[in-house]
This record gives sequence, structure tokens and C-alpha cells, in this order.
Amino acid sequence: IQKPTNLINQAGKNFSLSFWLKKDTNNISRISVVSEDWQTNSIYKEIRDEINGWRKYEFRFTILDNKQYQVILDTHNTNTGNVWYDDVRLVEVP
Repeated sequence: IQKPTNLINQAGKNFSLSFWLKKDTNNISRISVVSEDWQTNSIYKEIRDEINGWRKYEFRFTILDNKQYQVILDTHNTNTGNVWYDDVRLVEVP
């Protein structure tokens, strides 16, 4: 699963990315905010834990420059199984 969301001309601004995640295996879920040229990461996280039921996650980050950025939620499949994302929210925070 990959869901890009564009951020542009947001240098120095802070954001919160939150979502609910449910997995039925121990697949690695990866969360990144990366520039369009893939040279700058504002955030990169891996969720490796096995989850029983839904669990909420929240990550805060700052955009580093005025490049165009995208938010990517994906899954590295090391096993078979399913991963669900729900109520994904990206909001500017102080």
C-alpha cells in the first residue's frame, strides 16, 4: 500500500500524521515523509510490532525545506497477511 500526499513550500512548519493500524502478521509497516527527489527525509519510522486489533499511531515532524514532499504509508511484506490503515490525518501543528 502506498498513499502519497503532496506538501509543497512548507519549510519550517510542523505537522502531525496520525492513523489507526491493524495487522494480522508481523509485516513491517513503514511511514515516511520524503522530498520528491528522495534526497531529504523529514521522518522515517518502521512499525515492527505485531498488533492485535486496532492501534493508533501519531508522528510529529518538521518540513526541512521548500521542496515538494509526500507522505508515504507502505508495507514491507516479509510474510503473507494483511495490513489496514484507517482515519489517516495530516494536520499542521504549532
